[in-house]
Amino acid sequence: MMSMQAEAVVSLLRRRGPLASAELCAALGVSQPTVSRAIAGREDIVRIGAGRHSRYAARRTIPGLPAALSVYEIGEHGSTLLARLHPIHPGGFHVESDTPLAGLTADLPWFLHDLRPRGFLGRRVPEEHPSLGLPRDVRLWRADHVLVWLNHEGVDVPGNLVVGGSAARMAVAHPGTNPVAGTGEEYAQLAARALAEGFPGSSAAGEQPKFLATRAGVPVLVKFSPPGTNAAAQRVADLLRAEALSLTLLGERGFEVPPARVLTGGGRTFLEVDRFDRVGTRGRAGMVSLEALDAEFVGRGLSWTDTTEALARQGRVSHRSAAVARRLDRFAAFIGNTDRHLGNLSYALEAGRIGALAPVYDMLPMAFHPRDGEVVERPLPLPELSAEDGAGWRAAHADALEYWRRIESDGDYTPDMRRIAREATATLSSIADVVRRLPD
Repeated sequence: MMSMQAEAVVSLLRRRGPLASAELCAALGVSQPTVSRAIAGREDIVRIGAGRHSRYAARRTIPGLPAALSVYEIGEHGSTLLARLHPIHPGGFHVESDTPLAGLTADLPWFLHDLRPRGFLGRRVPEEHPSLGLPRDVRLWRADHVLVWLNHEGVDVPGNLVVGGSAARMAVAHPGTNPVAGTGEEYAQLAARALAEGFPGSSAAGEQPKFLATRAGVPVLVKFSPPGTNAAAQRVADLLRAEALSLTLLGERGFEVPPARVLTGGGRTFLEVDRFDRVGTRGRAGMVSLEALDAEFVGRGLSWTDTTEALARQGRVSHRSAAVARRLDRFAAFIGNTDRHLGNLSYALEAGRIGALAPVYDMLPMAFHPRDGEVVERPLPLPELSAEDGAGWRAAHADALEYWRRIESDGDYTPDMRRIAREATATLSSIADVVRRLPD
């Protein structure tokens, strides 16, 4: 039976959250030995830190989960324990780890943020796993809901982190999603299935229809267009080709990009991109989006450039990587990529440490994407030029001009897309003198 002193300690910790021993003594009007006896050996009290800097918290229970959740990194040859999550009152978690991830968090820890199911595939997760009793709309999921799903079903998730021993064992043995030869006909069947059913365990973000597959032992992500030859379907097909071209051109310029290829089948166009968060068939590489990093360390959510430069000033990422992000931001602006949200640029994350920029993804002229199934004509939107780093503006402008010229001269695009490219080339050419005069 809980003693009166222990009951008072737990009640106080539930109301106020983590407290040091001296704070407990002062709040309860008791001595240090009394507090020590009250908390000794109690499983419902979490000790945070060691020695004189220790604090204590009341453990919080998440139905269906163990008292503490293990977070594992999945490598090429197995798994490694990275951290343990202790749910605590009045909310949030104590992250126990020997890495920089250790600490207290009021919500889902930032390094797990990108594991939330969302987008085209993610929103199907609740209906795929009704036995978990989670809200039917993933946008309503709180941190506890996410952890319940990750603990039971979060195996083929982005990056290299999994939550729970069962998920880690399944991840290590995972043979790869949808093994295929990689023909257009196969992909047409998988596209139809993705639209009708979704794929259990898949949680790639983004609204573009897609599925995951494994071709010749290589995990890939496959985006696809609607079938048919109507204007909207053709425009999406053009944009998938344009996305592949952006990876080709940026790769030629020395940026890190994943291998990609375009193929057709069943009246659809497919863009297949190697998953850069996978190493071989079973190994994985860690990643974390700018969205997660901004939410934890910056809090402005403005742009790729703003967030990476803020992180660089804090010493969390290199100034070189921030310069690369700025160049990508400018190139994206010049090609009409109006979808430059912070989830579309990521960093490597290994052993709790932020590394280099991840390879480029989702780089395409979204300004010309159909809206509500209709093609809406609009000119290429131009970015607001600044006097800072004229050399960077000029390099991005030159790359974008080359990009649009390649589309204009490529017969695989529709005449409509080549017209857009011709007009975009003219628009960029019209500001060439202004760009040339920007100061270095």
